Amino acid sequence: IMSRAQTGFKVNGRIIDGETGKPIPNIIYGIMHYLDGSSSGTSGSRSNADGEFRFQNLLPGKYSVYVESDPNSEIRANPVRFEVTDSDLTGLVLKTIKAASLSGVVVIEGSDEPSVSKNITELYVYANVGAPAATNDPQEMEEVHSSGGALLKRDGSFRISGLRGGTARIHVAGVGRGNSREMTLVRLERDGIVQPDGISIKDGEQVQGVRVVVRQLTGAIRGQVKIEGGEL
Repeated sequence: IMSRAQTGFKVNGRIIDGETGKPIPNIIYGIMHYLDGSSSGTSGSRSNADGEFRFQNLLPGKYSVYVESDPNSEIRANPVRFEVTDSDLTGLVLKTIKAASLSGVVVIEGSDEPSVSKNITELYVYANVGAPAATNDPQEMEEVHSSGGALLKRDGSFRISGLRGGTARIHVAGVGRGNSREMTLVRLERDGIVQPDGISIKDGEQVQGVRVVVRQLTGAIRGQVKIEGGEL
């Protein structure tokens, strides 16, 4: 018994299409472990040809299995909670549903200046979606958020998929080695209407007409740190 407790237990299940019930192969999944108000997770494994996932050597505790967010995917899945006690666990089912998406354009203030707009394809737009209902449960907080991003096209357009319903907060920043351009959000619009609190989307909704107006941060702060009363 001591040897079994030390090596942990096995957990397995399947990822299936929530509408058809058919298994979904080759989809990245992960596991989240909840302990003392904190959490840690790992992902990177893919479901097999039958949509199956497997974990080994899990110690007793509370967990959830989830599908890795993919900005190019049209599906997502709500995490499934489970608890390991004193035996292997089988038969978990993770059902996928249609993902929401955001599409629109990023506009840089002062983009009539070539030096500002010429490298727009080096900018990445991020969407972080929080759930409609707030919660104080750390485990639920992990499960009710999703995020995604996309590299801007030459015309500044973008499409981010793989999102859940909720309120999307938008952030734009430079990507790539040596690209430290940081943008501040000036205005967020949907179909010409300003959205001061973010873009509200429903599960599976394909939101279009998003316009993100940003300004490049160019200021800098210089100073000196002085240590008193000893060494740092």
